[in-house]
Amino acid sequence: MFITKKKLKHMLRMKLNKNLKSKKWVAQGNELFCKILAYNITVLIAQMYESGLEPDF
Repeated sequence: MFITKKKLKHMLRMKLNKNLKSKKWVAQGNELFCKILAYNITVLIAQMYESGLEPDF
């Protein structure tokens, strides 16, 4: 599935809060990275359940 930058930005704003709490530039970058990582993990988990895959740890 191909996702444009605009669609990705909209999905992140809807799923996560659009405001960053950090004040410093580096901290904002880290916070944004963590939000994107958390979003990717939730999408991965949702796709696993949709596909009927079970994790084997």
